[in-house]
This record gives sequence, structure tokens and C-alpha cells, in this order.
Amino acid sequence: MRFRPWPRPEPYRDTSRKHAAFKRKQRLEREALPLFADMIAAGQHSVDEKMARRHIWWEEREHEQRAQ
Repeated sequence: MRFRPWPRPEPYRDTSRKHAAFKRKQRLEREALPLFADMIAAGQHSVDEKMARRHIWWEEREHEQRAQ
């Protein structure tokens, strides 16, 4: 029986599709409650900040998965 090698771990990739999806998510959150749109917008993170957080989370998650 032959086993396929496990795919090599890759770092988190920051793509334009992820940026667009994140912006769409934020827009939909604001449009869901139009009376509170200003308050919701004030609590939302910028795209760059969110991608930096995801990069850190990705590395931590990889370490956890390997430890299991």
C-alpha cells in the first residue's frame, strides 16, 4: 500500500479575494442594522489589521495541529 505524502505546510496567503470577502462581510454587517451602522463601523477592524491577526492565528493553529 502506498501513501501519499502529507502536503507541505504553507504560510497564510493574503489574497485580493480574501480582502474582498472581508470588506463584503463588514458591509453586510453594517447594512443589516442601518440605524447602528456608525457604531458597527467604529468597532470594525481594518483589512490590514485583520489579515495580520489571521496570519498570527494561522501559525498558532499550525503548531496546535502538529502537536496533536
